[in-house]
Amino acid sequence: MHVRRTIEINDQAGIPPSKSYQSLVTAAGEHDKLNFIEKDVRNFITREVRLASCFFCRGESSRAFYTAGMCSNEE
Repeated sequence: MHVRRTIEINDQAGIPPSKSYQSLVTAAGEHDKLNFIEKDVRNFITREVRLASCFFCRGESSRAFYTAGMCSNEE
């Protein structure tokens, strides 16, 4: 079972983390067979979204910095 990929696909489809966790529990058979809890699923989703948003913010800010640097050189 590929847990990370399942969580990512469910998140992209708009399935809440609690339902994703319950589907993983069902696939595993019981809670004891998983080595993580529902809060770990929520943290994983939050971390992935945060990394993606930081990537886009960095790209925009570096372009803005580069553009500002070009403007100051032209003057």
